[in-house]
Amino acid sequence: MTPSAWPLSDLRVTTPRLRLRPATDAELMRLAARAAGNVLPAAQAGFMTGWTQLPSPEFERNFMQFHWRLRADWTPDHWALSLGICPAGEDDPVGTIDADATEFAATRAVSMGWWLLPETRGRGIGKEALAAMTHLLFDGLGTVEARAHVHPENAASLAVAIANGFRPDGRERILGGDGKALDAIRVVLTRADWARREDTTVSGLDGCADLFGL
Repeated sequence: MTPSAWPLSDLRVTTPRLRLRPATDAELMRLAARAAGNVLPAAQAGFMTGWTQLPSPEFERNFMQFHWRLRADWTPDHWALSLGICPAGEDDPVGTIDADATEFAATRAVSMGWWLLPETRGRGIGKEALAAMTHLLFDGLGTVEARAHVHPENAASLAVAIANGFRPDGRERILGGDGKALDAIRVVLTRADWARREDTTVSGLDGCADLFGL
C-alpha cells in the first residue's frame, strides 16, 4: 500500500486484456522516450496542443511536466485523472487515457481523451481501455455523461468511441493547440447508453473517493 497522502496511486481498473493505473515517474519517462516524435503526424498535431511535435528532449520534459501538473493542481472541485494503459503481461504503459471534471459532485459529467503508441494500435487495446475507463467513471464514480472530441480525420478513434456506446453529437468549432480552428467531432456517452461489463474490476477507489468530491 502507498502512503495515504496520495491514495490515487493504488487505483486500478482491470480487464482480461489490460490494466489501467496511474503510471510512476519512471514509467512515464520511459513512455515519453518511446513517444517522442511518434504520436501523431504533423497534420493532426495541433488537435493535441502541438506537444506531439516538440523536439527531444523538450518533448520528454513537457510530457513529464504535464503529468506533474495534473497532480499538483488536483482538487475535489477540479480534477484531471490520467491512467496508464498497460496491456496484460506488460508492466509499462503504451499510452494514457484521461478524464477531467469541474464540480463533478454536482454535474457528474466528464471530458475524456486517449492516445496510444502507433505500434500498439489496431489490436483492440484502445477500445478495451475506453471500456475500462468508462466502467470506472459510470460504475465507480457515478458519472451520468462523458464527452470527447475526435479529430475529423481520426476514423479509428471515432470507431473506438462508437464501439463503446458513444454517439456522435454534432461538430464543434474549437481551437487546436496550434491556434488554428478545426471542426472536431463531438461524441457523448450517457448512462442510458453505457453497457456495464462483468469482466472489469476496480480496486483502490474507496481510499480516494474524497479526491473526486464524493
